[in-house]
Amino acid sequence: AFSINYMLSSVSEEKENRSMEMVLTYVKPRTLIVGKLLGVSLITITQILFFIAIAIFSYIVLQQTSNTVSLPGGIETSRIVFNFWPIFFGFAYLIVGFLMFAGFMITAAAATPSSKEANSFSSFFLLAALMPFYLIMTIVTDPANPIVQTLTYLPFTSPIVALIRNTVGNMGLVESWAVLAVMAVGMTLSIWIAIRAFRLGALEFGQTIKLSKLLKKN
Repeated sequence: AFSINYMLSSVSEEKENRSMEMVLTYVKPRTLIVGKLLGVSLITITQILFFIAIAIFSYIVLQQTSNTVSLPGGIETSRIVFNFWPIFFGFAYLIVGFLMFAGFMITAAAATPSSKEANSFSSFFLLAALMPFYLIMTIVTDPANPIVQTLTYLPFTSPIVALIRNTVGNMGLVESWAVLAVMAVGMTLSIWIAIRAFRLGALEFGQTIKLSKLLKKN
């Protein structure tokens, strides 16, 4: 959530100071957007690996200096299981979901005339991403619930719901692949719209670009 705001502020600043026009004279919109996504993704992955390294180091230190080590939430270390598929899907949901929301943030920044309006527009995507936490107990204990199933396959909420369900292990292999496919489609669509919004935003600085214009064929 914090990292995708880098995309929002970066594109908003480029549009407000009119540097977007200059950039597009020698770089294609697709190349620029993919480059931005790649850069921010690598920064985010580095941050995540850094925090994981700190957690592992802290755990080792506590284990060496104390006879008993307790994890947050009453989690018992002896019950933690490391399996390939949950780890694979965890990273896949994280990366694909991040890229999807980053694409929507770029769209919000490029389609609006100022950073203030972009922040207001982008708040919808942040609220959608955080909404599953209000239903976390239902997601964990009742995965067959129609609301949970809807949120699992809804692109705006699926990254967080899928990560939660994958962590507690109440998703089968087939369902995990199906959710990942839905998220991949959402990611592709968001990046495609972001590229179009960035190209159109360079031409229309003083007004908000309508969704119908973004989806209209050239």
